[in-house]
Amino acid sequence: MFGALRRSVADTISCLHLLADRQIRAKGRAQRLDSVSKFFAMGGYALYVWSAVGLTVAVMAALAWQSWRSLRRAERAVSDLEQK
Repeated sequence: MFGALRRSVADTISCLHLLADRQIRAKGRAQRLDSVSKFFAMGGYALYVWSAVGLTVAVMAALAWQSWRSLRRAERAVSDLEQK
């Protein structure tokens, strides 16, 4: 009789531990989502920060594209000179 009671108490305690772990994990997820939204909000400067990041990425991409085009033109010019 006491063995069954002990097992019942042990099962109840393990279930309580599982529930507590799930609640802790859920709270951790909520905090992470909150910190991600804080990161993207940038303390109220999000418009300035993200527009600066976007402009920088656009300029870097344009420079890469222009360099690639310039390289292709130079390769064509060298190829034309070698054929003559």
